[in-house]
Amino acid sequence: MTKVRTALVASAAALVAVAPSAVAAKSAAVGTCTVPVLAQVFAPWGDANLYGLAPGGDFETTGNGWTSTGAAGIVRDAENSLGGRDRWAAEIGRGVTLTSTPVCVNKDFPLIRFFASGTAGSLRVDVVYPDGSVRTEATLPATGGWSLTPQIKMASGQLGVADGQLTTVRIRITAQDASWRIDDVYVDPRMR
Repeated sequence: MTKVRTALVASAAALVAVAPSAVAAKSAAVGTCTVPVLAQVFAPWGDANLYGLAPGGDFETTGNGWTSTGAAGIVRDAENSLGGRDRWAAEIGRGVTLTSTPVCVNKDFPLIRFFASGTAGSLRVDVVYPDGSVRTEATLPATGGWSLTPQIKMASGQLGVADGQLTTVRIRITAQDASWRIDDVYVDPRMR
């Protein structure tokens, strides 16, 4: 697997500007997991859940830990909808899979959401669970332009942890039949 690299100047190291929720003011380390800053980032789209950015999921820095199985890169693209100082997105070629770094979850971390842009084909979203099993959790149709994905549910029964315990999963996104761009990958770690 090759590291997702940018061929562009790394001057876009700024993070997505999102107002933090009053519920969570900073990241907290728990065991080998880091629980991210939580905010209602998708409230403008009617989703009031609190989400945390998956590690490197904004693609604003190089060396973010995400890996690919082929042609992929970080490209300049400020067209998605979170706004702020978001200037970069991941672009994955046809048939290429992009895999996240470990994402901290527990049984209450059931949702994944992100922005995607693809004019053809579909985008498959898999979750690699702690036992090594892989489940396809969603297959998304072409969007024609930047669009917020629906809430993608993880199978909490696959996590193999007791209530309140933390573990990690990896998010795997595959561009099927055409190239896609993705950005701002978030997980809802505190859905109620």
